[in-house]
Amino acid sequence: MNDNRKQFLKFFWINTVVMLLMFALHLLSIVLFPSGPISRMTPYSILFFSIFNLLFFYIKRWLYQSKDSKFINLFLIFNSVKMVLFIAIIAVYAYFFHDDAINFAIGFFICYAVFTTVLVRSFNRLQKVR
Repeated sequence: MNDNRKQFLKFFWINTVVMLLMFALHLLSIVLFPSGPISRMTPYSILFFSIFNLLFFYIKRWLYQSKDSKFINLFLIFNSVKMVLFIAIIAVYAYFFHDDAINFAIGFFICYAVFTTVLVRSFNRLQKVR
């Protein structure tokens, strides 16, 4: 098995475990706070970030293998587009679902923070290996 595939599979399993833990925490929060401020879209946010995290890891691995100047430029463009996409998702949801907008934004941000931490830590480990 080549090194890239091995690294991706390792990240896949880490990402899957984090996703399952996030689902478990979501279910626990529903049980503990049945009328709490939890968005009904939180499970979809968890799934969204889990899938996109795999895509981001793959793309960042591909970018990392390019030349240094090309890597930096593409990395910055990629992260900028990613942030604009996330802000647009929150804005569109808030526009159509006013009542749940704050709860959705909080849940979305928590998912973003958790999955971005996993992605950054995994990618930093790969860079230390090189």
